Amino acid sequence: MAAVFTTNTLKAAPILFSQKIIRNKEAQAIVINSGVANACTGQQGLNDCEEMAALTAKGLDIDAGQVLIASTGVIGEYLPMPLLRSGIERACRNLSPENGAKAAQAILTTDTKPKHKAVAFRLQENNCTIGAISKGSGMIQPNMATMISILTTDVAISADLLQKALYQAVNVSYNRLTIDGEMSTNDCVFCLANGLSGNRIINKENQAYDVFLDALNAICLDQTRKLAADGEGATKSISVTVTNARTTGQAEQAARAVANSQLVKTAIYGEDPNWGRVISAIGSTGVDIRPDKLDIWFADIPVAREGAAVPYDTKKLKAALKKKDIKIHASLGTGTEKATIYTCDLTHKYIEINAEYHT
Repeated sequence: MAAVFTTNTLKAAPILFSQKIIRNKEAQAIVINSGVANACTGQQGLNDCEEMAALTAKGLDIDAGQVLIASTGVIGEYLPMPLLRSGIERACRNLSPENGAKAAQAILTTDTKPKHKAVAFRLQENNCTIGAISKGSGMIQPNMATMISILTTDVAISADLLQKALYQAVNVSYNRLTIDGEMSTNDCVFCLANGLSGNRIINKENQAYDVFLDALNAICLDQTRKLAADGEGATKSISVTVTNARTTGQAEQAARAVANSQLVKTAIYGEDPNWGRVISAIGSTGVDIRPDKLDIWFADIPVAREGAAVPYDTKKLKAALKKKDIKIHASLGTGTEKATIYTCDLTHKYIEINAEYHT
């Protein structure tokens, strides 16, 4: 197995618990609860994780050291253990290959729809699969991981290479996602590989590794886009791409500044092509920019060239901004590198959800 976790200093109990489990690079089960994050709960929180793992292990007849924990919900509250005890027992009793979609539904908090996906591909003449379920709608701007996402595959691959592949995939997908610029205490991405496809084990970076990584990238990007589209209160999914930057890091920094700009996000909600807000966000980062080479597009329609406004068809752009998926593109004119950040618009509903979240 492999995993990436939030880098938030105040990690929740399930993160601390699971970080110890993955040192052995093997796991057989993941138990997830929604509603309570089990964060900032001290020793009691860790004790509850131990009990969750023990109950799961008993129900599945496996070792408790093979059980991972993930929690999502309100911070600072203790887990309702009587509910969890009966829920874990029921879940263990009703395991089924058909229940993946039910699991994707069960782990939601403020999400409006489940996120799940499976991809099939050929590897060394073997039919292989990767499946994923994810949740996350707010409090998302990762640094190593994001929300909760569970990936499973039947590919045979060494634990070290699985970890490397997961890092690579996360860094160009989940780590390029921001809903509101906030980092959670509970973010985690798990990937389990059981080797049942029968392929020769991947233990070095070769063509087989590249095929597996391509499939992993595809499913992680699919989940990232679904998470962006279902941001709290969102009506539109936004991709912000910065090209012709001096470095990839600068491209990502500039794109993230635009994606996190409340002014940009509200402009998209209002279907207003206010490209001045994009330029202001990029300029605030301090990245290298050629003002005389700065170009901006909204929905593939140019609105600024060489740092100045250009005429555009107002009706055509208005119509483009009414769509659910919106692209913002900025070219900095200082190099050849690029990066894309995924986000959503900012609406009145986001305020309602978060003003009433605890109550």
